[in-house]
Amino acid sequence: MEADAVAPCRLVDHGGGRYSLCFDDYAMPTVPLFEQLGLQGGGYTWEEVVRSLVKLRQPDLAAQLSYDSESGMFVALGPRAALLAVARLIQAAIADPLLLRTAVERADPDALE
Repeated sequence: MEADAVAPCRLVDHGGGRYSLCFDDYAMPTVPLFEQLGLQGGGYTWEEVVRSLVKLRQPDLAAQLSYDSESGMFVALGPRAALLAVARLIQAAIADPLLLRTAVERADPDALE
């Protein structure tokens, strides 16, 4: 089932080949590392972590993605295949604390909240 493939995110089909990948406060994963580092862990935090994960693991995706996050919601926009890859990166970071820490350490500190 596709919902499981993108969890904790959801993939939204806006029609015309436009897709978004998002999760909000209700589905946002709780990450102890964010708390340890004094980060809010909201949409802007996740956006910067995802940007960092993309640079680390799949830099070819960067040009295909844009973001429209808010404090309580992470949103990435792009082609369906690219967003499915982003969902896998998020899942990997949640499952692997070392990967998540590396992504946070390499993220733009001014963009993390």
